[in-house]
Amino acid sequence: MEIYSLYEINTLIKKVLARNFNTTYLVTAEINQITRSSAGHAYLDLVEKDNDLGTTTAQARTTIWANVFRTLNPYFEQVTGRKLEKGIKILIETTIQYSEVYGLSFSVRGIMPEYTLGEIEMQRRQTIERLKKEGIYEKNKQKKLPMLIKNIAILSSENAAGYGDFVNQLTFNPYGYKFNTILFNTPVQGIEAEKNIPLQLYKIAKLSQYFDCVAIIRGGGSKGDLSCFDNYDVCAAICNFPLPVITGIGHDRDVSIADEVANKHFKTPTAVAQFIIDTAANCDSMLSEQIEIIKGATTNALKRAEQKNLETIYRVKSSLSNFITKKRHSMETSTLKIYNSMKSVANQKLHQVDNIALKTELKDPINILKKGYAYTMQNGEVINSTQNIAIGSNLSIIYYDGKAEAEIKKITK
Repeated sequence: MEIYSLYEINTLIKKVLARNFNTTYLVTAEINQITRSSAGHAYLDLVEKDNDLGTTTAQARTTIWANVFRTLNPYFEQVTGRKLEKGIKILIETTIQYSEVYGLSFSVRGIMPEYTLGEIEMQRRQTIERLKKEGIYEKNKQKKLPMLIKNIAILSSENAAGYGDFVNQLTFNPYGYKFNTILFNTPVQGIEAEKNIPLQLYKIAKLSQYFDCVAIIRGGGSKGDLSCFDNYDVCAAICNFPLPVITGIGHDRDVSIADEVANKHFKTPTAVAQFIIDTAANCDSMLSEQIEIIKGATTNALKRAEQKNLETIYRVKSSLSNFITKKRHSMETSTLKIYNSMKSVANQKLHQVDNIALKTELKDPINILKKGYAYTMQNGEVINSTQNIAIGSNLSIIYYDGKAEAEIKKITK
């Protein structure tokens, strides 16, 4: 068997590839990494992945030379609104090259941005369909915002212009309202945002009792800069968040999936701040109205109570007067009855006394004697029988107006 040096075998491979792959090819792949050289060349690491297994099934180094990149890159960004960056699927027109030193690589001649647009839209639809299939697409919209939003967790980059605008709008509001805000610093564009936004939301969720809502703030940018807000993990974290989420990520025309699944969304951070200020003003106005209503109700209640008290006092006085009149009449009637009863009893008693007096008078010995009766006495004792006297006895005969002395001459029985 013949022995080859590494250079010789690589040269052989180069000849074979040049003979069999001597034209341009349209290749679809995902950008896994992209770097720029000082000379203006772009070096891409392209991959193809098994979506079900999450594994890389193919990989290739790709070069876009500076003279091509200067034309190709602006055109791609203009059509797609995205930069050539990690995670984007692209369709390129390329030749296949083989270097004895660097091995196999692609040399890009052109790029079809329409393919990437289709991929982006397809991924967007897939994300929406997945969220709906999992039953969480409307979940955060069902969270009820409090009437007064006072404590706000802000998810933004501390360097984002939108964050400063948001805080200034809240701080210097014309009503002088005070709001409590805490920044949870995170990148708000690119791959890092796709990783960090869900992590920060998880951190805020553990402190949810201290906040009324979360405001996701960003100061605008290109469609590509905001692509992280179409990412499934970011949107699912918003859907499942325990508090209402409000977004103000700077879209002028387009609405991201994060906007669609958030409780409320606004075009700019200042619009979010104004909404929060307006809710406070509405609450203040409602509170003032309620205070006036309570004052009015209290005044009316006091008037009604006063009138009721006066009516009660009048009724009590009237009832008491009637009661006293009735009692006086009753007492007079009772007194009259008692008087008449006592008078009747007295008359009866007087009549009885008169009868007794009459009887007594009739029984008076003097009155009996006046009728012609007389009684005899012997030695101071009344003689009521002939057996108590004898012939010759001296008797005293008592009359009503005096007495006579007699001697017994004869006794007849």
